[in-house]
Amino acid sequence: MHEVQQRLPVADVLIVNKFGKREAEGRGLVPVIAEALEMGLPVLIGVNGLNLAAFLAFAGEDVSPLSAEPATVANWCKAALTKERV
Repeated sequence: MHEVQQRLPVADVLIVNKFGKREAEGRGLVPVIAEALEMGLPVLIGVNGLNLAAFLAFAGEDVSPLSAEPATVANWCKAALTKERV
């Protein structure tokens, strides 16, 4: 986690492969995700059904579901990279 957090200032996007048990408990990468969002970075997070409720409680209403289809993810990343940060 520490290394990911150190790289945020030069990152263009944050991709977290899994919002897992540790994140559902408020630990793991939750602080890094929150920091990235505060910085205005686009954030893409994989979430399974077991942790969906915890993720939605963390993320609030500002989420958009996305298909796990590789082309869809690639298009999201391309679009996210063309937007200006807030």
